Amino acid sequence: MRWPGLVAITPAAGTVGLLGAFAIGIITPVVCFFMVAVIKPKYKYDDALDAFGVHGIGGIVGSVLSGVFATQFITGNEGPQGAPLRRLAPALGADSCNALYGGL
Repeated sequence: MRWPGLVAITPAAGTVGLLGAFAIGIITPVVCFFMVAVIKPKYKYDDALDAFGVHGIGGIVGSVLSGVFATQFITGNEGPQGAPLRRLAPALGADSCNALYGGL
């Protein structure tokens, strides 16, 4: 597994600060490794290069965590409002809609 943290920070690059980027870089490889090492063998889906386990899941984790770790210091006054966990539901909803649309 190469660079799942880089895949995850791409959607969040213009919205998170240094500590948010560090947290995304720590969380994402763990989730991607779990996907590749546990979920893939359990369900036996065909992904020879682990593209879905690293890039697909890493991108989803990055887009969800970009809402959690976004700061107004980086984005300005028009940026994220409210507590970080309040921004989690819209991010999950957007990713769910995206996955449903892409899966059809």
